[in-house]
Amino acid sequence: MRHHVAHAASASLVSPQPDSAVLVVDGRGESTSMLAGKYRDGKLDILAS
Repeated sequence: MRHHVAHAASASLVSPQPDSAVLVVDGRGESTSMLAGKYRDGKLDILAS
């Protein structure tokens, strides 16, 4: 899951919005192919993978 967290962080950390929804869809890199979550107060909460 670290691979998808890295994608989510790279998008959220450069966003001008402090809070955001996150959806990562990636066919390679790990055993899962998606991650859904929310980024709030500098923390990623994973809702589904």
